[in-house]
Amino acid sequence: MNLKQSLSLMFGLSIVALIVGTVGGYALAQAKDRIILAQEKDRIILAQEKAQVVQAQEKERVIQITAKRFEYKPKTITVKKGVSVVLEFTSLDRLHGFNCPGLGIRTDVPPKEVTKLRFVPQKVGTFPFHCDIFCGTHHVDMTGTITVTE
Repeated sequence: MNLKQSLSLMFGLSIVALIVGTVGGYALAQAKDRIILAQEKDRIILAQEKAQVVQAQEKERVIQITAKRFEYKPKTITVKKGVSVVLEFTSLDRLHGFNCPGLGIRTDVPPKEVTKLRFVPQKVGTFPFHCDIFCGTHHVDMTGTITVTE
């Protein structure tokens, strides 16, 4: 129940209490108690939501990755299960692709732009990634791993 609904309820009960007369004071007291409880509940929920947002912002980890023929830097990445991660890619030379099938994440990495890929790892293990857009003779060497720990 929001504040506007609470005030409407209180006003409506006040009118009824004035009309009825005999039990009006008791009804009004009960209505005020319900309004106070509803307001406190709304404040608690709002405080919990704010704490969750702050907690989520604190937990998110940003990892910068560069791509160029024929490598990613860093080549190995370690993250924690359940913790939000943002991979920020920059290609230094041409269009590349980033594909980590084991984690179900993929993006194009266009040259001289920052591409952000946000995900939350849900399973523990070591997952290989690779460039999935042909970039030259040593394209097959453009690989790395993401290790997800507890």
